[in-house]
Amino acid sequence: MENESRLIKGYSRLITAILFALSATLIILLVTAMSVTEPLPIPISVWLLLILLQAGSLYYFSRAQDRSLGNAATADHDESPAARGQFEEQVQNNATICLPERARNMHSGSGLPTRETLAARMTDDIGNGLAQGFLGVIRFSDYQRLLDFDEISASEFLTKMVDRLVGATASQRLLSHVDHGTIAIWFAGTDEIEAKKSELAALSYALKNELVLDDKVIRPTVETGSVVFPIDGNDPKVLLNRAISTINLRQSKDGISNYSKPVEDDAKFRYTIIQKISHAIDNDELSLHYQPIVNLAAGKIIGAEALLRWPQANGEMLSPAVFIPIIEESDISDRLGLWTINTACREASQWGKSGMGDTKVAVNLSARQLRSAQLSETILRSTQLHDFSTERLELELTETAAMEDIEFSAEIFERMRVKGISISIDDFGAGYSSFSYLKNLPFDKLKIDREFVKDVDRCADNQAICAALIALGRGLGIAVLAEGVEREEEVNQLASMGCILFQGFYFGRPVPSHAFSALGSDQTLATKLLPPVARRRNQLTNLRLTS
Repeated sequence: MENESRLIKGYSRLITAILFALSATLIILLVTAMSVTEPLPIPISVWLLLILLQAGSLYYFSRAQDRSLGNAATADHDESPAARGQFEEQVQNNATICLPERARNMHSGSGLPTRETLAARMTDDIGNGLAQGFLGVIRFSDYQRLLDFDEISASEFLTKMVDRLVGATASQRLLSHVDHGTIAIWFAGTDEIEAKKSELAALSYALKNELVLDDKVIRPTVETGSVVFPIDGNDPKVLLNRAISTINLRQSKDGISNYSKPVEDDAKFRYTIIQKISHAIDNDELSLHYQPIVNLAAGKIIGAEALLRWPQANGEMLSPAVFIPIIEESDISDRLGLWTINTACREASQWGKSGMGDTKVAVNLSARQLRSAQLSETILRSTQLHDFSTERLELELTETAAMEDIEFSAEIFERMRVKGISISIDDFGAGYSSFSYLKNLPFDKLKIDREFVKDVDRCADNQAICAALIALGRGLGIAVLAEGVEREEEVNQLASMGCILFQGFYFGRPVPSHAFSALGSDQTLATKLLPPVARRRNQLTNLRLTS
């Protein structure tokens, strides 16, 4: 009713204005007609005034009508809050409907399409008769590590890595954000699978370039996985899950993770170690020390074990027991392994100038390195680069690493031995201790773990174990080395059992390359290299002379 009243008032004002204008015009015309002499001139300003009056009336009417209609609309919504909410919801729904379809399927963290978009695209391609496809998965491992203690830095890192990936990827490839730090790439088309694999490898390599995040320089850790359609599956979701599983090397046992401050601190420490040692490799801050391996029967040094050393800013060495386990769980172990093999071959190639040209060097390999497809190529390239004979190189693995996949290990061992490289099983007895692999794995030497060597001269249990292992090696034609000998009594006891190869502090601590090459002229070491009987005879002679 109120709205109708306002509308009527608007029309009344218009009618009044029109009548007023017409009346004024009529009066002027009548005055002119009643003139007895000549017609009175009507100024132009009078006519303009009449026109303005009419225009003003019309304008006033239109404003009044607008206000009436506007108030009516406002009053409608004010009268019912529920109606107003329904109106706003309708506007929002309309806006959503108008958004492009792709905008509703973008990951909020990266701006890339979600896994639903990927699945739809793969389904369409497969349904259209795609003969073969290749799905690659790239994981930014640093993202999750950063997320454990710094969510903001993790988000910034992900954004920069995604930008880098988008810039390096061909436009016809579909990128999809399928997990926290995991991006999938769908390689459809007619390219050969090997070409697509090469493209994925090239992307992975490009992503590993250093990245500046705030005031920190990060060398990203990038892991990749892949599956082939239709060889590895036909369903897009199954293919994606299998691709991701190829890089899931470790999973929690129960799938439940609870917050713990020590766990967070440990994650931060591990991440820091990986980043620091990555920079240490680049800046040549690492070094190798060499511990002599002696043949007591021959009375000379026959080899050395290369041991990694990492000096800190304060001049102290960080214990390998702290950082080696962390490194072996990450893919940086491949880089570190390459550096170690290359450095050992380069430095050992110089020992010939000091009369130790036939001395072997033993390099430790992790289980992860053993699984690397580039292991053989890396080793042979390093020996050729430094003109180092493969017969002077020995690879050491723990029995745990060797036993992870016996068939695969046997294949690698045989391939290395054909090239002249010898294989040694380290820490024997401390791992699986399964005698079956002694028969199935081709290797040249086993090293008795320090746990059994310690106090062997006065511990009956250790004596029994060492005697059995020495006899076992002799029966299988495998050399046996006692590692960790620290006292003369231990050496004498093991020598009496038939052991001739030794390594430990008694014969020498790990030293830099230049110091190791000078051990040939060390008279103290020369005395220790005498057979136990001769050494004892010399000690008695010296005792009589001094008395």
